[in-house]
Amino acid sequence: ANVLSLWFPENSSSVNEEFVTMLEGVPFVAALLLIALMPAVCEEMMFRGYLYAAFRQKMGMTRVILLVSLLFGFSHMSLIRFLPTMLLGIALAYARYRSDSLLVSALMHFLNNAYSVCILYYGDTIEWLKDEKMGIPLIAGLVVMAVIGIPAGAGILKGSAQ
Repeated sequence: ANVLSLWFPENSSSVNEEFVTMLEGVPFVAALLLIALMPAVCEEMMFRGYLYAAFRQKMGMTRVILLVSLLFGFSHMSLIRFLPTMLLGIALAYARYRSDSLLVSALMHFLNNAYSVCILYYGDTIEWLKDEKMGIPLIAGLVVMAVIGIPAGAGILKGSAQ
């Protein structure tokens, strides 16, 4: 999402402004429930629960993961957020598959959304999170962490599925 915001800064800032406007006057805990917990529960039940199980009866796992993730990306109705949301959907569907638990993907989904709520509420008070500090080195560091973290997480899930 940060890489895309470098290419489309006006689209990225409008998405952020919509969230800030929507949450104006809403306490942090209420925002956490509305933006992090409810979507984690409801979207996981829909995408990695119902659709995952329905498609699983008709096709192979790779297609199931890709199709559910594609639908998850489209459901967020934002061109700027489509690719990051679809990639998140792939990670969530893979976690669902490897762990055979909807709880694992729901927890991952909650943590992802909770991070966004924390940034919205406290991003200006934490120096290294401020937008003007979000440069290429920080994004490169996040990519490196993802390249290391995703295989590590997959290894943990693989070990827990056995």
